Amino acid sequence: KVQLDSEYQLRLKLVEANTEESVAPSQFRGAEKKNATQDVGNSGSQSPAQLHALCRALLLHAQDVYHRHSLYLREREKKKREEEAAMGDGPRGLARVKKEDKPEKARILQSCVSLGSKILFEKRIRKVLLRVAKWLNSRYGEKMAVEWLSLSIFA
Repeated sequence: KVQLDSEYQLRLKLVEANTEESVAPSQFRGAEKKNATQDVGNSGSQSPAQLHALCRALLLHAQDVYHRHSLYLREREKKKREEEAAMGDGPRGLARVKKEDKPEKARILQSCVSLGSKILFEKRIRKVLLRVAKWLNSRYGEKMAVEWLSLSIFA
């Protein structure tokens, strides 16, 4: 469980695919329908549809981070084998494994927390700017133009 911002927490449960603990899509939809009938309103500042979209985006992002990390590790291992073959070095034993030879972690959780916080922050800023634009228009008759930049500049 990780705090995304002052309002929302991210809770992850990792399960092995194709096990009894993994949730079948039909079971998930059934639970989703039960919860949808009980909680029709918004959950905090986000609607259920917005929260669902956020969860899907974070899941896809986690899969992408894992995939890119796996490709990186495969390339790194391939280069290491090519260098060892070029140097004529034989395979090293366990006692000769150096700290820098250990694979780096994917840091999936940190990446998901960062993206989730950015998305929630962006939505809050957009809502505030919309309220300011409405206020300016109603109070002074002025129109406010906002030019949105991508979130990648905050990375």
